[in-house]
Amino acid sequence: MTWKSYFWPQTIARVSSPYNADIRVVEDWGKLRLIVDGSLQSGSFIEKLWSKALTAFSGQIPEKPRNILVLGVAGGSVIRVLRRLFQNAVITGVEIDPVMIDIGRKYFSLRKNRFFSVTRDDARKYVNRVIAAGHTFDLVLVDTFFGRHVVPWVSDGKYLDKLRQLVTDDGAIVINFLRENEYKELSDILLDKLHQIFHAVYERAVARNRFFCAKP
Repeated sequence: MTWKSYFWPQTIARVSSPYNADIRVVEDWGKLRLIVDGSLQSGSFIEKLWSKALTAFSGQIPEKPRNILVLGVAGGSVIRVLRRLFQNAVITGVEIDPVMIDIGRKYFSLRKNRFFSVTRDDARKYVNRVIAAGHTFDLVLVDTFFGRHVVPWVSDGKYLDKLRQLVTDDGAIVINFLRENEYKELSDILLDKLHQIFHAVYERAVARNRFFCAKP
């Protein structure tokens, strides 16, 4: 850490990947943030965002999930939130961008241990494989973004039905979406599809995001 960050933000690293054109690790007031194509992806604000969402869904998600799947890891802010909330859960992360995985390990302490592992894979392909293998999860978190944009297949009915097959009968799925500009209409479309596929659906607005919790 550098004292300069207490006066103005310092860019610690700046790289690109086949999936994200501009990836920056920025130190601000002694804390690291991950900014991807101008959008904040990891850091204290993202942790607060997920903490508020999961706390809001505390009555809908399992109290003590044994295994958790996270689709879209980035710098791992959501992983840190999950570790604080569910200390004994085994967490599996899936991230398509190998550069993002390297950054998570180098700058955000996102290291493999007996409670956490991350796999480089396309979320859709991974979901298909684990379903074929008969695996299920108590809690599935969907946090799939490319920069400022939610990946479009998150709202695909076939994909949502795959997620329903992936979660245990008493489990839940939590999706991080947006709710401003063009995403206002798209988030309403997603809500409608969730109601068609899942037994119970809940939503919470946190800052500019719209979180959905769905139960089979």
